[in-house]
Amino acid sequence: MLQAILGLQPDAPNAMLYVDPVLPPWISDLTLRELRVGKQAFDNRFRCADGATQFDVLSGDPASVRRRETTVWSDLLKA
Repeated sequence: MLQAILGLQPDAPNAMLYVDPVLPPWISDLTLRELRVGKQAFDNRFRCADGATQFDVLSGDPASVRRRETTVWSDLLKA
């Protein structure tokens, strides 16, 4: 369930973690600790702010965690 709502996509060979978080209304703040991707470990905090889910890298290399580009299914159907 966490993988789905946080949009977690690990890329261990490239030492990257991609996220596309959307917290449900009943979770306003969530912290994952010691999330391992390859040889790296991350602590990430996800929180709702201004109607969107934001995230902060509390430990680990912040450059190795990126928001994933999302694809809108309706755009794919138009193509």
